[in-house]
Amino acid sequence: MRLAGMEDTAELLEKKLASEISKMSLEEALTLAPVFSHYLNLMGIAEVHHRVCRQKNVNLVMIFLISFCSVVFPQTSFTILFASRLEVEIVLTAHPTQINRGTLRYKYIRLSHLLNLRDRPDLTSEDRDMVIEDLITSVWQTDELRHHKPTPVDEAGVGLNIVEQSLWKAVPHYLCHLSNALKKVSHWETGKPLPLKCTPIRFGSWMGGGRDGNSNVTAKESHKRCLAFI
Repeated sequence: MRLAGMEDTAELLEKKLASEISKMSLEEALTLAPVFSHYLNLMGIAEVHHRVCRQKNVNLVMIFLISFCSVVFPQTSFTILFASRLEVEIVLTAHPTQINRGTLRYKYIRLSHLLNLRDRPDLTSEDRDMVIEDLITSVWQTDELRHHKPTPVDEAGVGLNIVEQSLWKAVPHYLCHLSNALKKVSHWETGKPLPLKCTPIRFGSWMGGGRDGNSNVTAKESHKRCLAFI
C-alpha cells in the first residue's frame, strides 16, 4: 500500500510539473532550461568521478574474469585465445557529440579534472572548492545554445576532439590493464601479455557520412571526412 501511495504521489507531481511547464512563456522556458541542463551535466560528471574512485582496483575484476575463463578452459592457450578474439566496436555518431558547445565541453572536462584534484592531500579543501566554484560559475555564465547550425565538417571535427580528449588515453589504458591481468592471473599463471597484433577495440564513425535525410552530406563531403580521420 505504501508503494502504491508513492506511485500515486509521483504521478500527481509529474502531472503538476507538466501543467506548470506548459504555462511558461518562451522567455521563462529559455531561462529555466539551462538550469536543468547544467544540473544534469554536473551530476553526470560527479557520478563518473565517484564510479572511477570506486573502481580503482578494476584490474582485480579483469583478473577474476580471466581466472574464470581459465577454469572453463584449463589450457593457457585457450585463455589467451579468448582475450585475443575479444571484439568491441565503438561507433562515433554526430548527435551526442553535438549536444554542448566546445566551450562548455572544455569546462566540463576541466571540472572532471578538478574533482580528481580533490583527492590530493597536498591541496587545502578551501583552495580546491574555490577553483571548482569559480568554474561552475563560469559554466553558468556561458551561452550553451548554438547560434549556427553545425555542418558535417563541424560534426567530424567535434568527433576528432572526442577522440583526442578521451579515447586517446582511455583505450591504451584499458588495454594495458587487460594485458597485465593476463600476466597476473593467480593460481592459473599465464605469464603472457596480450598479443601485440591483437585489436580488441575497433572504431567506426557515422560523422560526415550519414545520409538519412541530410542533403548536405554528399559523397564528396564523406571523402573529406575520411581524409580528416586519417
